[in-house]
Amino acid sequence: MTDLATHGLESMRFEFFAWAAARAAQAGSSKTTVAVLRGALEAAGAANWYRTIVADTVQAYDVWHLGVIEAVHSKLILVPSMSWGITAKLVNVYIKGRWLLDSNRSGPMQAFGHPAIDSILLGVIDNTYKSTYSGSLRWQRMTRAEYEEVIAFLRRHHQHAAIWTIEEGWSAVR
Repeated sequence: MTDLATHGLESMRFEFFAWAAARAAQAGSSKTTVAVLRGALEAAGAANWYRTIVADTVQAYDVWHLGVIEAVHSKLILVPSMSWGITAKLVNVYIKGRWLLDSNRSGPMQAFGHPAIDSILLGVIDNTYKSTYSGSLRWQRMTRAEYEEVIAFLRRHHQHAAIWTIEEGWSAVR
């Protein structure tokens, strides 16, 4: 493939994954457009994230991952309804889509990736581990500290290192 064709395909991949992630984040009533959310992903370098993950431990992955969410969140700081939770869902859906559909399904995401947290997933966590997150936490208003608490809880309780696999219990139908 020529460099131009490779660049065009890469651009199309970014556009698709950014669009899917933005639509998922809008489910949080973020009151912003796909273009704004896509722009934040682009400005934070999302198209190249898969090249920047150099993590061979859970701790290293979490540091990288939280830094990525922070980078996107800083681009959306002027959007009044944009919480850490909505930004985290935007990032997590983007990364998951990129990994599931556009890679050989190996690397740090497979072992350490974060799930896309929403009300359905909080219910799955509650049902699986007898927690109370779905009654006490609104993912659309989630702070960084609350997000980190849920991730730490999953790291302690989920029998798989790959905590994103908790999503297997996620159903689009409530």
